[in-house]
Amino acid sequence: MTNRSMSSKRAKKSRRRRRPTGPRTDVLVDVVIDFQIVEAALKRYLEYAYLIIEVLTKGTQPFKLGRTDVEDLPLGRLTDRFAKFVDDDTLVKELRALKGDRDHCAHRAFMDAYVEKGRVKVRDEYGRLLALRKRVRAAQKCLLEHVRHQRTLHGIVGLTHRIKRGDFDRTSAGSQQAPSRAAAGSSSLDRKSRRPRSALTSDR
Repeated sequence: MTNRSMSSKRAKKSRRRRRPTGPRTDVLVDVVIDFQIVEAALKRYLEYAYLIIEVLTKGTQPFKLGRTDVEDLPLGRLTDRFAKFVDDDTLVKELRALKGDRDHCAHRAFMDAYVEKGRVKVRDEYGRLLALRKRVRAAQKCLLEHVRHQRTLHGIVGLTHRIKRGDFDRTSAGSQQAPSRAAAGSSSLDRKSRRPRSALTSDR
């Protein structure tokens, strides 16, 4: 092998960008995944909200919004819709504040990981990503509580609506007791349907 070919290979190797690895990239992957979980939870919450409205307005007002109407929405627009169906201004404010960080992580942060930077800047960015991951996971935890509440509320509303319409098969021995069971459980209706208080604290 000639010196010329060896130098050419070395030049190509030096120009080739290596895939970024290390703790900073690992945290960045965590943050991107956490943001995706937040977006999925927002879609699920809105889906339950639409289903509840559909049940309550059935036979009186046509209602055709559903999961497909929010499936392709970005975080900002999902948050705007979520804000209209929830009494948690703290969480809504935090989700809106996180939108810029989400866009940066999704569109720019991985590219920045390829760029050579000074040690101080890399260390500062790593610390910022750690703090961001903590914020996103706190918002995610609070949001998932709202989703669980919405799912429970959807089940209660659906059951109550079926009882009022008499949709139970009373020829079945097991279903004969359905209304009485619902009545027995009515005392826990307020407890189950009570909206969760925001667990999100602004201690930044």
